Amino acid sequence: MHRIQNKIREIPGWGIDSCSPQEKEGMERAATERKQQNHWERPQQQIQMVEVLKSMERPALPTVFGQESPPWGMNGALRRYAFEFSESRYRHWLLLLASDRIGSLEKLANEALNGKFPNLLKEYGAAALWKHDKKRFLAGTIIRIAALSVAVAAIRHLIRRK
Repeated sequence: MHRIQNKIREIPGWGIDSCSPQEKEGMERAATERKQQNHWERPQQQIQMVEVLKSMERPALPTVFGQESPPWGMNGALRRYAFEFSESRYRHWLLLLASDRIGSLEKLANEALNGKFPNLLKEYGAAALWKHDKKRFLAGTIIRIAALSVAVAAIRHLIRRK
């Protein structure tokens, strides 16, 4: 083993990027000085009024966070489930994407139940799609009608079973 290490040291340029003891001491001194120069205090912790979902990697709440749209409904349940997994897993992010889609559908349903009917054709760019790409518009419409039909059939089946 020592022979290999000695041979490695003989390679021209080997270890050129390693720090000398003097450089290490200087870096440690600079880090200590930076720590002493920080004269700010951590801001006061925001009061939590609603449920805030936290990452596994950061279990503590950040100092400031959003409270405008707490998790609710099926969307919220899916988000809670997503936060049971690490952020390094695809499962976490795919569940969050799915919960966003479900959340938009829940919002539309909630608005419809409250008497507000959004202009979906305008909001989702259907007029522009019809004008510029009729084939894609028709294909998307057929797929959406089929998916809606399957969903309605599934809901009816569940209601009849009860």
